[in-house]
Amino acid sequence: VAVITVTHDQEEALALADRVVVLNGGRMMQQGPPGEVYRRPNSPWVARFLGLNNLLTARVVGPGLVETAVGWLRLPEEETAGHHGPVELLVRPEAARLGTADGAPNQLRGVVTECSFRGERYRCTVRTGDTEMTFTVPATAALPPVGAAVDFWLEPSALTVVGPPDEPPA
Repeated sequence: VAVITVTHDQEEALALADRVVVLNGGRMMQQGPPGEVYRRPNSPWVARFLGLNNLLTARVVGPGLVETAVGWLRLPEEETAGHHGPVELLVRPEAARLGTADGAPNQLRGVVTECSFRGERYRCTVRTGDTEMTFTVPATAALPPVGAAVDFWLEPSALTVVGPPDEPPA
């Protein structure tokens, strides 16, 4: 039995569906299995619609390497394949790992500006320079207080190129 459910609750849609269709003004923006749509939104608009707001304007400088306002970041080479120049880079909320790790790529330092308890996780906002990013951190993590400096690194596999930066509003 096929069932079509219409919802504006993105989390509910991802949890219930075998396939998700993202619509904007009656136009199909993306469709596919929920995990694929979440991990690989095909545009900055779809990423924002899903609540994935950590979008950085970046410049592809080589295979698997982009330059952003927070520094140079490594990501899987297939993410930059076919892209040249400016792109939008999605940093998924689960990308951050607190602390430092010897040899880990994408090590950054920022200041915690907000942190709220969400049951099994915290939702924390970190400012690095002029850029704020929001991350989910396990509730078992030792969190620095708001206003404290924090070292963190971004998991390369949680970084995704989602398209050019100047997408016209829909």
